[in-house]
Amino acid sequence: MIDDYLTKLMKTEVYQLKDGTKTSYYWIDGDGNLPERLSINEQEFTNVQRKGRNTMHPIAGQIVGKFKKNEQSPYKLNKPYTLRSQIWQYEDYPALMGFGTVGISDCSGKVEDVGDLMIFNRIDSTKIKIRIFPAMGDNPDNIKQCLKFVDTLAD
Repeated sequence: MIDDYLTKLMKTEVYQLKDGTKTSYYWIDGDGNLPERLSINEQEFTNVQRKGRNTMHPIAGQIVGKFKKNEQSPYKLNKPYTLRSQIWQYEDYPALMGFGTVGISDCSGKVEDVGDLMIFNRIDSTKIKIRIFPAMGDNPDNIKQCLKFVDTLAD
């Protein structure tokens, strides 16, 4: 029952590493909710204070993206149309790259968390699959249930 609900709720995006780069990924398949280009780093682009959620799980990286003028998305609401997230490793699911929550530009231009969960799974050395679960990132039990669900999927 829960798996059926999560299957219907889940949005999927697949990104490919651009040749000659270390962190520049381009969208190749999926629902098209995230920016066409994402910088995905398995370290931090910018230092983030070690308080709150940043003390609960080891940091596995960050993603940063910006929507282009012609892109459409439910996350493209306010200038400068930034999307970013911290990526944390969940120790119980070492096969997954990690998880984070969607942060987008608010009306003042600062990034604000919207509570949508993203789970990152490395397909191979050049492809990353991102699964998005709307409104599931604020509750630790929901996060764990989604991680368990994604861990059972065959990629």
